[in-house]
Amino acid sequence: LPPGLLMTSITLGDVGFKDGIRFANLGGRRDVFVPLPQGPVITARELVLNVDDISAHEARRSVEILINDRSAAAIALDGNSSGRVIRIPLAGVKARDGFLKLTFQYSGAATPDRCIDVRYVGDSLTIRPESALEIGIDFGKSGPDVATTAALMPRDVTILLPAGRLNANDFSTALTVARAMGASGRRVTFHTGQDTL
Repeated sequence: LPPGLLMTSITLGDVGFKDGIRFANLGGRRDVFVPLPQGPVITARELVLNVDDISAHEARRSVEILINDRSAAAIALDGNSSGRVIRIPLAGVKARDGFLKLTFQYSGAATPDRCIDVRYVGDSLTIRPESALEIGIDFGKSGPDVATTAALMPRDVTILLPAGRLNANDFSTALTVARAMGASGRRVTFHTGQDTL
């Protein structure tokens, strides 16, 4: 990586989709808004999808991915894939008003010689929660700033306290950090000493 460039990722699980996103019955659309902090130059570099694709009947199925309402990729689905990884380069897409909009448009159709009741197709496309948006942050020579680093932290945050007895300053600092993280929607846990992690 070039000096001053930090790479990180935000998963679907991080933005609230703990079970991922599931589509069925040969159609569906889902918009996902991924928050990206303001400040240094932050760009989306790659979308890495981890998908489970199952179909009981032969059908032509696909998923189109749009970024900020512009088509980024259209993926053909075979109905026999589990844990398939799809990498979509994003060429430095930037957030709008603090968010990057991801749209997943799932569609399918039976072959011309077959009629299928869409209630019973037996198809499923699941975009797993570990699917991630990889982003690059160019801090230049200044290094990471506290506000941007905090904004990029995951939903679950662990505060590591020093082993042994805490003094009043340590205790106050830990509570202040926990309150700030909690106010931004993060779940905070405490651990004492590295051996307990």
